[in-house]
Amino acid sequence: MKPLQLNYTGVAFTALLLFLSVAAYAQKEKLTYKGNVFEIQTFAKDTTEVMDPVTGKTSMVVTSRQDAILSMNGVQVFPAGSDEQATIVRDELAKEVAQTLRKSERKLGSGTYNFSVDNIVIDSRGIIVYQQPAYIRRVQVIGMDGSAATTELTTEERARVQNKIKDILENMTITPLAKEGKPVISTVDITGDFVIR
Repeated sequence: MKPLQLNYTGVAFTALLLFLSVAAYAQKEKLTYKGNVFEIQTFAKDTTEVMDPVTGKTSMVVTSRQDAILSMNGVQVFPAGSDEQATIVRDELAKEVAQTLRKSERKLGSGTYNFSVDNIVIDSRGIIVYQQPAYIRRVQVIGMDGSAATTELTTEERARVQNKIKDILENMTITPLAKEGKPVISTVDITGDFVIR
């Protein structure tokens, strides 16, 4: 019986292909915002084939992972977990945004609105130093005849509300997240909604 021999060339080639595909999918970039330098890992868009369970029809959907904030000014940034402290911070931020928008954005008109903000960076003093632009939308109401009973936000409305959310968050100070009892730089994502009557 002949002993098993490993083909190191094949293994090395496979490892190189894997490395190159990961490198093409995820890249690190530097971003300077208000004097702070952030290292961000960005991910390329990809496609996924999705099948509708009712019709059986398949379609291609473009997907991408959320960017990850790795460091600020060379100091590691920790993503918030699902512990009680992180939940309290998320709830506090979302509540403040919702309450302020409910009062200040009456000109949007009656309706329910959803918002989300990703990669909110909170420094070790509890100051929000970066955030990605907020996503805001009016919840669509469909009439009995199947037509939309509400309209989409205009580009101007969306930009105004995004700026308002940015201002709300950047003017807040909250208890920073801690790791092993010490305050750390962290990221949180928030989602919420508000109703205008």
